[in-house]
Amino acid sequence: MNDFNDIQNIWQNQARQPKVSAEELNEKAKMQKLTALKKYLYTIIILTIVSAGIMVLWWLTPLGNAVSAGLSIMFSALIVRIGFELYSYNKMKAIDISAETELYHQKLKAYYRQRRIFVTVVTFVSVLLYIVGFLIMLPVFKATLPQWFYIYILVFLIIGIPVSAYLLIRHARRELSELRRVLSLLD
Repeated sequence: MNDFNDIQNIWQNQARQPKVSAEELNEKAKMQKLTALKKYLYTIIILTIVSAGIMVLWWLTPLGNAVSAGLSIMFSALIVRIGFELYSYNKMKAIDISAETELYHQKLKAYYRQRRIFVTVVTFVSVLLYIVGFLIMLPVFKATLPQWFYIYILVFLIIGIPVSAYLLIRHARRELSELRRVLSLLD
């Protein structure tokens, strides 16, 4: 009987965990949504700046040569990625936090599932298009640039593409793992 009394005393003396109120939960959800929206906005700004630079180069090159074609492909890849990020930003912004809990969970799950698929497909396609666009421009670089600079570009490609691919894959995996974690919490 002593064991039962000991267990009962331990149970009654344990620290009581305060229950989370609906207001606190709502505030937490708002903060997480705001953080996600800020991330999307920063990504959109960075991609827009890079694509603006490529667009200026594209306008400065004569049409019909490899540089123009390569820049067009690279620019298209960035535009697709910017469009995807804008779509995700607006989709996340449209989710109403104050909606009924079940409806909010359904919309959030649908958003994260769609985002997971898009991250995988759009990232792969945009990086592939960007690399193809750059490779198309290599013969023009060889013909027009000094030998040392062309070798520098080749070394950059040999080292830079694998390193960039590694960093991009690592970032995509981290985002996909975060999306899986959020989806598992919602289930």
